[in-house]
Amino acid sequence: MDTVRTHPYPEILYYHIARDAIETAKIEKERMKQAQKLYEAIELSRVEQPIPKEAESNEPWWKMLQAVATSMVFSALCLETFINQEYEEHLSRHEMFEDFDNLSGEAKWRLLPLLLGSSTTFDKSREPYQTFHELIRTRNQRLVHFKPEKEGQPPRRTLKNQSEYWSNLIQNISLAERYLACVEQMIQELHRLTGGKTDVTRVLHGRGM
Repeated sequence: MDTVRTHPYPEILYYHIARDAIETAKIEKERMKQAQKLYEAIELSRVEQPIPKEAESNEPWWKMLQAVATSMVFSALCLETFINQEYEEHLSRHEMFEDFDNLSGEAKWRLLPLLLGSSTTFDKSREPYQTFHELIRTRNQRLVHFKPEKEGQPPRRTLKNQSEYWSNLIQNISLAERYLACVEQMIQELHRLTGGKTDVTRVLHGRGM
């Protein structure tokens, strides 16, 4: 009888959802541009003609927003699930294992290298940790636990330290790409900090699901 305990690795799925969503966002953005060009060409033409449905449709715009938000959320989910898997893999027999669940996701990433014997851990003032911190904040405070009173558009766009306006945030494909890249960078850096003890191929190469 097979007594080996197995469990799923949803972080692999989450990574691919985030990655594919960015590609979808790019496709929909291009569709949006083409629709705008068609609409403008018709408007400039002196010939009266009906405006094609694709020139007036907001569908590409909505799909782009959905894809950007999806990628950001699932990039964060991937990193959250990944670090939980590594704690299970390396510290499930630790006397304080159950207490680790009370740690924040960020604390888990900083603590694991130390628990696995490293004398150093992630530097919070440097990359990739800075982008990781930003990603978690964006997912938690701006997308999942949305607070209207904190998301109003400022009267002056020149204010320093002002977060990107929410509707601009979920149109920002470049930011979603930076967040996705951070997934790989955090996994690689954890691998380096732990002297190769943590997994570096499962998520990035889709192995073990």
